[in-house]
Amino acid sequence: MLKNRVILVTGGASGIGLPIAQALAGHGAEVIVTGTNQAQIDDAVRKLGFYAVGVVADVSKVADVERLVSRIRDTHGRLDVLIVTTSGNPDSPIGEITEKAFDQIFDTSVKGVVFTVEAARPMMADGGSIVIVADRAPIDHRQGMSLSRAAKSALQCLVEGWTMELQEVGVRVNLLSTGTEALLIGSEQSDLAGQHFFCTKKKRWSYELNSTQRGIVKVATFLASDTSCYLYGVELVANKF
Repeated sequence: MLKNRVILVTGGASGIGLPIAQALAGHGAEVIVTGTNQAQIDDAVRKLGFYAVGVVADVSKVADVERLVSRIRDTHGRLDVLIVTTSGNPDSPIGEITEKAFDQIFDTSVKGVVFTVEAARPMMADGGSIVIVADRAPIDHRQGMSLSRAAKSALQCLVEGWTMELQEVGVRVNLLSTGTEALLIGSEQSDLAGQHFFCTKKKRWSYELNSTQRGIVKVATFLASDTSCYLYGVELVANKF
């Protein structure tokens, strides 16, 4: 289904990005994953197999993104699928919002997405697919979620606009919204969220995918493949499977 496709998964060295990358590699794709921790990247590449590549890059920094895309251009010459995962950052209620909190949320969830798509788009041709993976903040009405909801709304607007702009070159853009808790895998909070998260004797954190996370991986694989070639500008919600 994805054999020999060149796929970039930002944040693919950890969190929900890792099982997505593993699924894509299992379908024969040549997967490039990113992260900010070299040890995590090395471990991810070992799990992904011979054709996987790991690159240290912080997608909230434009220089890192440009260097990443330049490397992919040199090593692969093209990009067939781009999957951008966004990380959930702590939000704050009005009266407690700080500049640091604002930057953390918008740098990773909006700025990082914008400039990754901007840099990668020239390498994508007819039949390409862009998948933005984000949490479901706008339907979560708990207090203190205003910044996360604003960032998610921005992504929805971007996907809508990019769909119109990229149709003429045959590149699809879709949004995959997840249950907020699904983005916690790979962190100590996962145990509290019921993610079957545990610590091995070697003090290495590991996890098993629960039904929600397996659903997210399946939907991401579907959107990356030609099976979803009829979907443009759609938001799919992977919550309970």
